[in-house]
Formats: sequence, structure tokens, C-alpha cells
Amino acid sequence: MDQTTQYTGFPVRTADTVLIGHGLTKTYGPTLALGGVDIAVLRGESVAVMGTSGSGKTTLLHCLAGILVPDAGTVTLHADGAPVAVHSLSPGGRAALRRERYGFVFQQGLLLPELTALENVALPLLLNGTARREAETQAGRWLDWLGLEGMGQRRPGQLSGGQQQRVAVARAQVAAPPVVFADEPTGALDSATSEETMTALLAATTGRGGTLVLVTHDESVARRCDRVVRLHDGQVAHDGPTAHERPVPGAAPTGTQVSR
Repeated sequence: MDQTTQYTGFPVRTADTVLIGHGLTKTYGPTLALGGVDIAVLRGESVAVMGTSGSGKTTLLHCLAGILVPDAGTVTLHADGAPVAVHSLSPGGRAALRRERYGFVFQQGLLLPELTALENVALPLLLNGTARREAETQAGRWLDWLGLEGMGQRRPGQLSGGQQQRVAVARAQVAAPPVVFADEPTGALDSATSEETMTALLAATTGRGGTLVLVTHDESVARRCDRVVRLHDGQVAHDGPTAHERPVPGAAPTGTQVSR
């Protein structure tokens, strides 16, 4: 029988969730960043986390992603077998989780400048032990799928800002993680490039059955997600669905199905 739990005012079946944060509290000295936040993220869902500067949105993302350990509360990942208590993992365990089960897209892309686009995308697979030829084959398929055909040998400095972000999206997806985190992924882009990047990011995550948790200050970006969580002074002020139609993406590269 499915277990149902109440989170932020609405019931969620735990069988439907991929990530649950419960009672998350985090302080920086005298400053309260999170004050007992509850959040449940569903499988295949895109969630935008919004709030003013200092509201706790990036801290929440970092706690869910295992970058930070909350002072109190729990973070549980439900994917590929037994639930994982992210908050209780060792630093090495959390690093392995981020490498193997999570994908990340940041505002500036954070590509390695000395590597080519192909090498940047292949890197997560190489770190997980995939043979170089197979890793680069998968990386090339993602670059082609995201409209970067013929650019695999370019270094980040030879790409536009939008192209760099699409490389970052490919890198986040190549290992087929069940959850992708994005921190202001369009914050450094113009409006047209921002829309293109969001289209690529959504198609590459929820379009292949994955889950996206995204921090943004841009209302137009948030409206493209399935749900918006608004934080205020470290508390959830609003949590509800958006009114949008999810586009139907083309088929993602082979070998990228999300593990359940």
C-alpha cells in the first residue's frame, strides 16, 4: 500500500517522489538560511525555486544536492533501489552521489577551459569508469542532439555563452542521472538565448523522464517549470503548480534512460 505524507500543505505519495527534504534547517552564524523547510519533488517533475536574495533558495538546492549538510532535518533520494539518506552520508559518499546520481548546471557553465566541449561532456562518464571511446561516443550524441554538431573539438572560449550552457546541459545529462540541479542556468544569458537554453534543459531532463530542480529569479523561466516553490526568510511561502503545456521533445540520445 502506498504511503502518503503531508508536505507544505498537500499530500504526496512517497511512491511518486524522487527527492524529499524534511525539516531542513541551516544557519550561517547568526543568520538563518533555512528554517525547517519541507519539500517533495516528484519523479519526472521540473521545480523552480524562487525568492529574493537571502531567502534560502541556493542553500536549499545545495542541501538537496548534498553539497551542504543541513544543521537539522533529512534529505532522502528515492531512486535505484533502497532510499539514500543524503544528509547522513560521509563527505566521500556525498561526492560519489553527486558524481553518479546527480547532474548539475550552473550560471556560468563552469566548463573546464583546457578541455574541448566533447571532453567536458565525457568527463562524468570517465570519472565513473566508462571507457574513453564509449564516453566520447555518448558525449558526441548529446552535443549533436543539443544542436552543437561539429563543435566537439572547440574549447569553451571558442563558444558563445548559449553554446557553453548547452555543453553544460549535455555534461549534466550524459550519465543519465535521476535528478539534475540547475542554479540560475540562464542568469548570464540574453532573453532569446535564455529561452533556447531552457528548452534544451527541459527536453533533456523531464523530456527523458528525469527530474529538474532549478533556482531562478526569472519569472519567465519559472513559468516553464511544472511547479514553483517560493521561499521567504528561509520558509516556504508558496508551493504550487504552474499553468503551462510541457513540449514534446525529440528522442534523447540512446543509452540515456533514467534509472528508477
